[in-house]
Amino acid sequence: MTTVLDKNVHCVSVEGTFDDCQLFNNRTFNTRHHLGAINSINWARILAQTVYYFHSYFNLLRSLHLSAGTPAAHAIRLHYSVPTGNFGDILAGYYAHRMGLPTARLVVATNSNDILNRFFESASYERQAGDDGNVKETLSPAMDILVSSNFERLLWYLARETEVDGGSEMIGEETSLDERLAGHASKVVDGWMRDLKEKGVFRVKPEVVAKAREIFDSARVSDEEVGTLFILTQFLHHQTLETIRRYHNPPNPSQTSYILDPHTAVGVEAAERISARHHLVGYPTGQDIFVSLATAHPAKFASAVEVALAEQPGFQFEDVLPPEFVGLLERERRVVNVRKAEEALVIEVVERELRKEGVEWDE
Repeated sequence: MTTVLDKNVHCVSVEGTFDDCQLFNNRTFNTRHHLGAINSINWARILAQTVYYFHSYFNLLRSLHLSAGTPAAHAIRLHYSVPTGNFGDILAGYYAHRMGLPTARLVVATNSNDILNRFFESASYERQAGDDGNVKETLSPAMDILVSSNFERLLWYLARETEVDGGSEMIGEETSLDERLAGHASKVVDGWMRDLKEKGVFRVKPEVVAKAREIFDSARVSDEEVGTLFILTQFLHHQTLETIRRYHNPPNPSQTSYILDPHTAVGVEAAERISARHHLVGYPTGQDIFVSLATAHPAKFASAVEVALAEQPGFQFEDVLPPEFVGLLERERRVVNVRKAEEALVIEVVERELRKEGVEWDE
């Protein structure tokens, strides 16, 4: 992004995390500059992402020589594993499911920033920072978040379908049941989000999590995990890197070699764990098929991939480097660095760049 030199494109570098760059909660700044987002907060992106869930399903049926709607197609239990941070990509899968996509399970795959996994395990949605009070830095940085911005959208559906008490009291008799439930769900979610903001945590009733688990499952995959050897001996192993190595050099000769980026590696490992947890039997012996979403090109996270595969026989990173990436580090760059990850400083830099363009606004 820093090599884009168009005068009306500004790249701002903040030394911090995704959460440090969130300006949408600043209503004054948001209103003044009419902020829009191209990340998963934007509904248009989620809508577009629903497409490849259907695309993968129909591709799968074609590869198995099955027709949609037939008994053989209906017999397949399709599971999606999605590397998850802000909950946008997997939320698209949820909408695809509600639109009719035959889906047995949507797996929320998190790294050690595991607020979502803890919610599904404990019915508690709680900020949990690292030892320094900040998000934990991992090999999969796009998933390094303290709070998932899109999870609120799922919570609304869960509240609407489970927290029904009082729904008829909120709005007058002239409104439909659907409107009453929607209004009550909004009130419930608003209360949860206030608790999160003020207390750092909110808890939901067991039936709310039970409703979510009808379609969702979750697994936490950390970069470093404790293993056990010969019952008593414990050791640390680099799980994300090991998964990348294993899929590049698979133990089964019939398996295709594939280079995973670290985010996709988290999703693939989560799929394996969920499959083992529920004793799923893969197709064609059984009817269970996992689709793991590859959410980034390995070249985008070259440092982690090279650490994982540097000693692998036959690996040359240049072989997987897209032509657009060749010589990228040597190109001219245009970027403004923010000296500290503080909202006021980010705003100051953004507005300074806008003034250079001659943009005016009401203070």
